[in-house]
Amino acid sequence: MGEGTYLPDPQPTGPARCDTQAHAHRAAVLGADLLDACDSPGGAELRHLALRMRTAFRDEFWIDDLGGGRPAAARTTDGRLVPHLGAGAAHLLDTGLLGDGTMAPGLLDKVRTEQLARLLTDPALDSGWGLRGLGAKEPGHNPFGHRSGAVRVHETAVAVAGLATAGHEKEAGLLLRGVLSAAGHFGHRLPEMYGGERRTDGAGPLPHPAACRPAATAAAAGVLMLTSLAGIRPRRPPPAPSPSAPCAAHPSARSASPASESPAPPSPYGSAASDSPWSKKRPKNCNCAPDLAVHHHRQAPPARRGPHARAKRISQGSGRRRECLSSGRRL
Repeated sequence: MGEGTYLPDPQPTGPARCDTQAHAHRAAVLGADLLDACDSPGGAELRHLALRMRTAFRDEFWIDDLGGGRPAAARTTDGRLVPHLGAGAAHLLDTGLLGDGTMAPGLLDKVRTEQLARLLTDPALDSGWGLRGLGAKEPGHNPFGHRSGAVRVHETAVAVAGLATAGHEKEAGLLLRGVLSAAGHFGHRLPEMYGGERRTDGAGPLPHPAACRPAATAAAAGVLMLTSLAGIRPRRPPPAPSPSAPCAAHPSARSASPASESPAPPSPYGSAASDSPWSKKRPKNCNCAPDLAVHHHRQAPPARRGPHARAKRISQGSGRRRECLSSGRRL
């Protein structure tokens, strides 16, 4: 990002887009969390950068109006705000998950998040089949434009996931039902995008002539939307034991533990060979340790007969053999 507060896109001298700032802020917050978890330096710097972006964005990227305001689509190099409202604003809700299982902070506060939820479900932006890339009331709107009006499924999925995470399940469900209805018209194989015409009774979404179908982004979007509304979240795994403190089941830990500590629970097979129901069957010429004899010895099944048999009878007496699985030696 250099010395500036915002990340320009797509060129270093280009404007700072709203969704690009959301991605940069998320990378800084989650990157700091990852560095801290790995005991690596640099987390404090990234966290300071995220705080600086968050403070500046709330002051310089929000356009106030009588309707409650809206986030700017972009900010030019000379400080002018681009007021167009499109589906790219949904990326402001995609904050990410921290290592402790909580949601990371976003660029918007709670009040402006609620306002954005209302804007995303407004008929000007929600076509009834999903979010338009650019609102129907914005200059330059084209229902088949890639970023200027067509419904791109993955952006609607980002909005559904972000709204559900922020507690706006009603708005998230409204957008999800629109995409599911559109999926039925495409044989439940959603394309990359489709026309952003207003949904009407008895008609389906208009296919986009340049859309990929099937598309990996659209396929993943369906999974993201359903898991988000179902409340499925990754769960933090339990911390790994320290290398300097082996678990109680490890032989070195048992030998090094003081006598005052409580002993490990007994094994269902017994702690010694004499306690095991298999101890009497352990051959005398086996070199395995007593506590491994239970696991390393087995009774081999009877040898198969016939032209396709892969094993031969070992003895004429019982037709069974015993072997040590550690060494493979016949016992």
